[in-house]
Amino acid sequence: MCAAVRVRISGRTRTGLHPVRHREHERMVADEVASLAMVGFLSGRRDRRRSVPLTLSTLSNHGGAMSTQQGPSPFDPHPMKGFPQVCYVKNTVTNPQIVVGDYTYYDDPEDSENFERNVLYLFPFIGDRLIIGKFCAIAKGVRFVMNGANHKMSGFSTYPFNIFGSGWERVIPTPEDLPYRGDTVVGNDVWLGYEALVMPGVGIGDGSIVATGSVVTADVAPYTIVGGNPARPLRRRFPDDVIEELLEIRWWDWDPAHITRHLEAIVSADLDVLRAAGRSK
Repeated sequence: MCAAVRVRISGRTRTGLHPVRHREHERMVADEVASLAMVGFLSGRRDRRRSVPLTLSTLSNHGGAMSTQQGPSPFDPHPMKGFPQVCYVKNTVTNPQIVVGDYTYYDDPEDSENFERNVLYLFPFIGDRLIIGKFCAIAKGVRFVMNGANHKMSGFSTYPFNIFGSGWERVIPTPEDLPYRGDTVVGNDVWLGYEALVMPGVGIGDGSIVATGSVVTADVAPYTIVGGNPARPLRRRFPDDVIEELLEIRWWDWDPAHITRHLEAIVSADLDVLRAAGRSK
């Protein structure tokens, strides 16, 4: 596995590596993305919404015989034929500091293949990474501000005199002088709304939703809807016990054929059916 990352989710902290001590960067495979996905504290108010009943017989009879297709290929940059504004991101990213899981897409009618332009201030000499899990939906204009944007704040002035040279380079700050918040990690099955902004070192938990135009400055617990500037929790999507089990089931780690067979369970709100689908692997 690659070097450790520091991510804080609802009070939990993982130790990270300072860029001075670690300058080697390798691309992670999709399985590592899953291992880096986050689980937060399962607190907050319970969602009183009732589940939609669904049975295994419903699954087998829904729309006739179950499909024998395996679903779209995660290696196809544009899985929606004739609709190039949707792009599976992992196929177009070239920066080794950006790691994206299977089936995560970026929707942009202008240039869906140029997702990297939305990852700002990501420099190799800083060493932080943007890690995004599987099955995430990223709307147009979503941006990630990385640690390279930070200035020294401990002195009277935050102006970066040193970068202009001509004698000013004598006040180059040490890496310890610069705020460093570690990797930015987005979990699995996360929906990032239009023009949301994610700040350095933030962790966004599995199943979360970030509202349009939000500025995410703090960690987001799994299956939580956040919005605003700064983004605040609006509500939990499901009761705590349901969230805990969803994080254990981890349907996004199933093989594509199994996911295809059990799509109805995945998009429903019937935990019994999803649980049964997981056990049938």
